[in-house]
Amino acid sequence: MDKVVFLQKLDEIMSLPKGTIKGDESLESLKGWDSVALMSFIALLDEELSIRVTGKQVMQCRTVSDLVVLAGDKVA
Repeated sequence: MDKVVFLQKLDEIMSLPKGTIKGDESLESLKGWDSVALMSFIALLDEELSIRVTGKQVMQCRTVSDLVVLAGDKVA
């Protein structure tokens, strides 16, 4: 998946205007990052990228870049 598309999907998950997330934001600073967004992110990785992660792994992420790292080479 293209990184721009991935970031747009994060915008959707957090109900943010398209293009809001650039990739270097802290998750704490994003108004829409909550437990529902966390679960939606896990579903995105599972359903669209066939990547399995745990809630604990996602909760250890502090930035959007950390989320991209979880996606690994599936996001370019």
